[in-house]
Amino acid sequence: MSVPGAISDLDKNRALAEWLEWQLRQVRGRIRELEIKEEQERRRREQAHAALRWKIQPVVVGGPGAPRGLCPVSGRGRIPHP
Repeated sequence: MSVPGAISDLDKNRALAEWLEWQLRQVRGRIRELEIKEEQERRRREQAHAALRWKIQPVVVGGPGAPRGLCPVSGRGRIPHP
């Protein structure tokens, strides 16, 4: 027997389902925010790592970084080594 003014089990369950759906939307939104934040942090770390690896290396005459042959712009060759 139902009490006047009481909420039925059906209405209670509908209200619960509505609240749970709202909670789920909130959690999914938070997950999206955290994924974006994590991706931004990963990119920042990669950029910082790339910046640390980038160095201008000195050219050693006759070493592996030395120019070989004629310069296509000036037409000059390198100085021969004894």
